[in-house]
Amino acid sequence: PVTSEPDALALVAALLLPSIDIDNSPTILVSVLALTATLNAPVIAIDETHEATAQTLTLALKAPSVVVDVTVEPTALSLSLSLGTVSVEIEQDVTVVVSVLALSVSIEQPNTLAPLDVVRMMPFIFSSDIAYPVEFGNEYARFYFGGQPLLGDAEVHVEVATDYQSSELYQLQTIQSADVMWIVHPSHPQAQLKRTTPTTFTLEDIVFEKGPFIERNDIAEDDGVTMNVDATIAGTTGTLTRSSGIFQTGHVGTLFKLTHPRVNRQTNGRKLGTETGLIGEQIDVFGDYIFSITSATWIGTVRLQRSTDDWITSTNVESFVNAGLQTFQATETSTGVQYRINVTQHLAGTISAGLVINTSSVSGSATAVGVIGVPLDIKGSFNFNTHGNWDATVALERNEDNAGWEPFREYISVINDGAGDRNVQLSPTAAIEEEDNVQYRINVTAYTSGTVEADLAATSSTQSGIVRINGILS
Repeated sequence: PVTSEPDALALVAALLLPSIDIDNSPTILVSVLALTATLNAPVIAIDETHEATAQTLTLALKAPSVVVDVTVEPTALSLSLSLGTVSVEIEQDVTVVVSVLALSVSIEQPNTLAPLDVVRMMPFIFSSDIAYPVEFGNEYARFYFGGQPLLGDAEVHVEVATDYQSSELYQLQTIQSADVMWIVHPSHPQAQLKRTTPTTFTLEDIVFEKGPFIERNDIAEDDGVTMNVDATIAGTTGTLTRSSGIFQTGHVGTLFKLTHPRVNRQTNGRKLGTETGLIGEQIDVFGDYIFSITSATWIGTVRLQRSTDDWITSTNVESFVNAGLQTFQATETSTGVQYRINVTQHLAGTISAGLVINTSSVSGSATAVGVIGVPLDIKGSFNFNTHGNWDATVALERNEDNAGWEPFREYISVINDGAGDRNVQLSPTAAIEEEDNVQYRINVTAYTSGTVEADLAATSSTQSGIVRINGILS
């Protein structure tokens, strides 16, 4: 017999790995994996004698079955492969059986990208030669300048937080002037993006003070709904009620403009027999008022009372005892004050009384520097007049949104030979206030002699005010 010891047998195989789906992310297609294996052929005994000096082997490698267990590691994909038994056929019908071939393969994780969040680039143009590309992303805005990230303190990329998610970015609408960009979105409050320094920006909600407002409900389509607020002094808080319907959480922060007929505020009523207690309601008083008792015969005590702390304490402004018909007039010059009519003793008769506050006009006189009367709320037409002989300077002053008093008109009169050389008549056709939340007052800013007499009156038939909803009660 002849013993043949062939050289080692080299096998080259290429495995086409299947596509792999991992946690519903995009399919990872791995490239062809080349495997090289060396099979050390065993000694083969052949029962024939050959004179040839070389032996030719023809090998057929059956395609193995491949079992793949996939484990995804943070940095590498591990594949454990098992190749079934390989049979090698050679001439002369001799078969070489090779044991199972085990392969262990480690494939570095492919460079794959998950879906990226949507971003939107928008220009922030400060001037003709200074502009910042702004990258709006998921709840952030990031700034660039000169083709590079804009760096702020500690060389950190300048960025501000926003409320806009990636899916909302293409609904943003903007308009800009110099260092302010106004931003609106259907699902978010209007906002302002401001450049405060060359490397700092801020984003804040816009706080509206004076509208804009939609057309008044009784003009656009009269739905019969009315509103009333129990606070009338600017800067104070109160309760807003409506005749029908409900307030919703989305109303918080909203401005409502209320328009009422211009009438004097008042409270009145009566007590019969021996009844005691309040006549009418407690009422805010500012400016001129008239307190009157209109019953001729009664026995008891009636007091006009005043409070500055919601009636924790009070003082008596005027008291009448068994006095019949009475009238008392005065001016309240402080804001945040309430008055009430209180019957503290009642022995007989009917007591009828009322309190009326003048909200339409103010008048008075002065022989020194100072304000005549009290400020008057004005929207629409008004008139202003002076009388008498006076050597002084009189200013009609205006205060919008409690921003401070500024001269609207100023008049100077000089007395010559006992007579002043000027008096003023500012008619409603020449005096019209277009804005809301505006007050006017008469102020003598310089005085020499004489008596300054002046009056100011609102002639518009309506009165308006603006309220902001801070919370929902019901």
